[in-house]
Amino acid sequence: MKINIGFIKNRLGIKFLITVGLVIFVMLASLFYWMAKRQEAQIIAQIDQQARILFKQIVLTRSWVVKMASNTHYETLLW
Repeated sequence: MKINIGFIKNRLGIKFLITVGLVIFVMLASLFYWMAKRQEAQIIAQIDQQARILFKQIVLTRSWVVKMASNTHYETLLW
């Protein structure tokens, strides 16, 4: 009974490559998933900050208009 050593080495090499490939794939997939979730959180935070700034601008503009309206007549604001 003759055992083919080259065939066994070849099968072990293929199993090793598949295992290493799967490990790398899982690591990269989890890394990309983590990056996507982090980017989504940053986008939400940026949108929230922009909304707060816009709200402050609107409040400031409206208070300025009220202040100017109290100093002038209503007809002059109509142009």
